[in-house]
Amino acid sequence: MWYYARMKKPSFADMFKKFTDVWIAYDSNTNKVFGIGKSLQAAINRARKNGLEAPTVTKAPKKHLPWIV
Repeated sequence: MWYYARMKKPSFADMFKKFTDVWIAYDSNTNKVFGIGKSLQAAINRARKNGLEAPTVTKAPKKHLPWIV
């Protein structure tokens, strides 16, 4: 079927599973991580060094708990 051939965008939750207690700089359109760091500025600098000029930045939690929406 045609809908299986399309690439699935990684979910926001999948991105968080890999990281704990760090800042994550990523592209909000693709959810691709361009930089991580212990400080906000370090994450932004790494993202810019990797080619993303205006990253979206968030802090990964210390503990991964279930999300209730």
